[in-house]
Amino acid sequence: MKKDALFESLFIEAVAEQIDDSDLSHSEFGRAVFGNASGDRLWRSCRGEKRKRTVSIGEAYVMAEALGVDLPTLLWRIIQAKTSQGKLP
Repeated sequence: MKKDALFESLFIEAVAEQIDDSDLSHSEFGRAVFGNASGDRLWRSCRGEKRKRTVSIGEAYVMAEALGVDLPTLLWRIIQAKTSQGKLP
């Protein structure tokens, strides 16, 4: 897997883990990030096993806001966690 695809996959995995550990549901998070009309469906497609939807930098920024953190901090936390788990070099 290419580095960019690997990092994006690990980013989505880490965000999903943070949602699981919070009071937010995945549907609420999806609507907060992508809007009420189809937010839950779009978030589900990001996490899907087949034909994963990619995430733009702007969407990552809004995801961080929805989690109550700024994007640089979120990225740093994810890099630290996934590196210590051996998922990133």
